[in-house]
Amino acid sequence: MSLMRSLLLCVFLAVLGLWACAPPTGQLPSDDDDASDDDDASDDDDASDDDDATDDDDASDDDDSNVSSIPLTGVIRHAASNGVVPGAPVHIGLFSWNSWSDGCGAERFTTVVSESGLSSGDAIYTIEVTEEPEESDFVAVDKEGTEFAFFAVFAYSDSDGSGTWDAEEPLLGSSESLLGFARHSDEETSDYLKGLGGAAGWNVLDYEGLWSNSLEGLISEGVTQVLSVPEGTNSTNGALIEVGLLPRESGTVPVTSSVMLPSGTLISGLYYNSGSFAPSMPLVQSQPLSASEPGPAGDWPVVGPPPSDHLGTSAAVELGLSSELLPPLGSLYSASAWFDGEADGSRTESECDLILAGGTDRLLVWMEASSLEPTSAFAVQRSDVPLGWSLYDLQASAFRVLSLGLTVTPVGAEVVVPMECLPPPGDDDDSAGDDDDSAAEDLPVGN
Repeated sequence: MSLMRSLLLCVFLAVLGLWACAPPTGQLPSDDDDASDDDDASDDDDASDDDDATDDDDASDDDDSNVSSIPLTGVIRHAASNGVVPGAPVHIGLFSWNSWSDGCGAERFTTVVSESGLSSGDAIYTIEVTEEPEESDFVAVDKEGTEFAFFAVFAYSDSDGSGTWDAEEPLLGSSESLLGFARHSDEETSDYLKGLGGAAGWNVLDYEGLWSNSLEGLISEGVTQVLSVPEGTNSTNGALIEVGLLPRESGTVPVTSSVMLPSGTLISGLYYNSGSFAPSMPLVQSQPLSASEPGPAGDWPVVGPPPSDHLGTSAAVELGLSSELLPPLGSLYSASAWFDGEADGSRTESECDLILAGGTDRLLVWMEASSLEPTSAFAVQRSDVPLGWSLYDLQASAFRVLSLGLTVTPVGAEVVVPMECLPPPGDDDDSAGDDDDSAAEDLPVGN
C-alpha cells in the first residue's frame, strides 16, 4: 500500500473509525426563510420574489423549492514571495475524497474567485452549495449510521477556460482543513459525532489535528477537531488556502570553494542520468566563478526551468525519498566547478577543460509543479517539499532554499592547470583570481 494511501487510511481509521453500513438518506437544511417569514415587507426575499397577488404557488413558484443555498466561504492567502500566479481565472474547487485508498476524486463544487489572477494578500471566496454531495461521496464513520462526504479544497488557475480543473493546469494551493457533509440514518446527530464537535450538515475538519490526536484524546480533553457549520462558513472559520504550490523558478546560490579557482572557471549543473553524473552529461545554468584563495567564490544565479528532456523520475528515487511525497517529474544536478580552457562554455575532451571541484554537500534539484495532480499536491504541500528549484542537503537528508548556498571541493587528486591553458599575462582586469603573477608556471588547484 502506498504511503499516501496508508496516511489517509491511518487518519480516518484511527480517528473516525470506518465501518460499513447501508447508505442512509439526508437533506440539507431547509431554505433561509425561518418560521417568522410571512412574505411581508420585512421578508428577506428581494424584489425578484414572485409572490404577488396573482401567485398561485404552482410548480414554477421558486418559494416552494426545498433546495437551500449554503455559503462555504474562506480565504486564499498569497504573498509575492510565493511566486507569480498565472494570468488566468482563479477557481476554488472542492474535490471529493471519494475513496480513502485513492485520495482525491472528482471536483464536485466550484466557484470563480478572480477572472485574471491573484494579487498579493488575502482573497475571500464563497462557494454557494445548492445540492447534497453525491451518494458515492459518502462513507460510514460509526456504527450508529453516521456518514460523511469529505472534500479537499484547492485553488487553481483555469488556464484553458473550461470552468473546471484539468490535468496540468496549475494548482496554486490547498487547505489543511477538509470540508465534510454529515448525515445520520435517523436524521439526528450521533453521540459519536457530537463528541468530535460535529453535527449534521456541513463541518470543517482540521486535517493536522485529526492526524495528531486519537479519538479518545479528542473527547477526553475536550478538543474539537470538527467544527459544525450546518448553515455555512464565513471567512473566519472557513478553509484557509495557502498558495504554496507555485514553483520557485529563479534564485541565487552563493558558492564557497575549498580551493583557489582561477579566472576562467565556470560552475555548471551536471545533469544526473542513467545512474551517474558523468562529465559528458549536459550542463545547465553555467556561471563564471573565481577565488584567489579558499572562501567565497561568487554567486550562481539559477533562472528558469531545466530543459524538458531532463525531466524524469530519477530525482525522487535517487534521493531515497518516497515518490508518493514528491512530484512525479523532476531533475537532479551536481554542482561542477571546471576550468573552461576553450572559453566556449561547453565542456569538451580538450586538455584545457578541467574539472576542479564539485558540490559534495548539496545537490541542485528541480521539482516539476505542472505534473502534480490533486492527491499528490495535497501531500506535497503538507510535507513542505519545495517545488521548482531548491537545494538538497545530503548530510541532513533535507531540502534547503537556494540562498543557503553550497560548497565545492576537489573531486579527486590535485589538479594542475597547464600554463598554455591560462590567458596571456596582462589581459585581465585585476579581478579576483588575477593570473598575472602565475603565468610563468603551471597553476596548481587542489589540496
